[in-house]
Amino acid sequence: MYCFTQKEDFRLFFKNLASRIAEPIEFKPLHWIRAYRNMARFRPNSLTLEVFDQTDQAVILDWFIKTFARACGRNTQPGIRGQCIYLVPHLLKRRRFDRAFLEPGGPEYQKLEQVLKQAKTAKLNRNYRANVKCSLKLLREVATRGDLDKIAAADTSGD
Repeated sequence: MYCFTQKEDFRLFFKNLASRIAEPIEFKPLHWIRAYRNMARFRPNSLTLEVFDQTDQAVILDWFIKTFARACGRNTQPGIRGQCIYLVPHLLKRRRFDRAFLEPGGPEYQKLEQVLKQAKTAKLNRNYRANVKCSLKLLREVATRGDLDKIAAADTSGD
């Protein structure tokens, strides 16, 4: 089985995802979100500025937040909603390489915070609820080691 391991692999994935988002045709986001989550989860170096440029990151983040909001709003896309919930803490690893990423008070920060608050009102299983609560703390930069442990436990129990 092939998996992404090289910088060029990651770069190609993000370029293709950004291109796909820009196309006027609709596509199924579930597997793209899952792949993004797994790269950020297992290969955090895929989120460096050298690999994942700010232009593609901005396009993908905007799309992700809108996709997550739709999945929470309709309450009918549990697979997409779940993958989005699991992606958030890994998405925030970008801050290791880009301190301005989802900077508190910024517009993208506020949008993601609002979607996470919306997700808290959806019918969620225990792991999703824990992940949303801890992701909000991570986003706000107030998470504890215990919160990170909860996210890790929830992340390993679901796909």
